[in-house]
Amino acid sequence: MSRATIAKLWLIGFFVPIVGMILLLEGLANAIGVLALVGWVATIAGGLAQLCAWILALGYTARHAHWRWFTALLVLGLAGLEIAVMIVFLLSTPKDELAGRALPVRA
Repeated sequence: MSRATIAKLWLIGFFVPIVGMILLLEGLANAIGVLALVGWVATIAGGLAQLCAWILALGYTARHAHWRWFTALLVLGLAGLEIAVMIVFLLSTPKDELAGRALPVRA
């Protein structure tokens, strides 16, 4: 997975739950069950997208042997600071130097 794909997936996972919570609260306030259900599903889907992006970021850092980033992502993500550490990771890591090329396989 490329860093750009991880960033897109994480941003989707960040904004979809916000919209989902708005729909959920609006559906509950106005007693519209379908709207509340759609909001609940969107919130869960966004949370799963964030979780997948975090796991892919762990794999990206391990694949590129960035062990300090891997440790920071793992420890701070498990400590509940996943949003903060992912924002810093996406803003500070360099763009993919190997984008479009196959990774060499070590024997």
